[in-house]
Amino acid sequence: MQKANFCIDCNKNIWKPYLRCKNCANKGSNNPNYNNFKKDITYSGLHTWIHRTLGKASHCSFNLEHQGKYEWANISGAYLRAIDDWSCLCIKCHRQYDWIKRGKLLSGKWLEKMNNNNRDSKTGRFI
Repeated sequence: MQKANFCIDCNKNIWKPYLRCKNCANKGSNNPNYNNFKKDITYSGLHTWIHRTLGKASHCSFNLEHQGKYEWANISGAYLRAIDDWSCLCIKCHRQYDWIKRGKLLSGKWLEKMNNNNRDSKTGRFI
């Protein structure tokens, strides 16, 4: 009888001489197709990753009173696979933030709030 091994990620009992169980073997950076470099990430691939990782956008981090559709907005403009680099915004706030980032609007409370990155630790919303 084979000796029991344990998955190094989830500590699940596995009976084969592998390091990871089937569930953990191809997730995230363990997947051979995973590449964390900006030049290799496509727009659609990154947005698919965001939706899988963070789920559907459900609120506006900037203004809690805004209703309607919500989107994930990239904060830095670098489009990295970093959860902290994304914020949930309503469509109106997302468009205004993008205009500010591109220098079309020179000032505003938007830029201060987003650049200071003052977020509530529980909800992730901007304070």
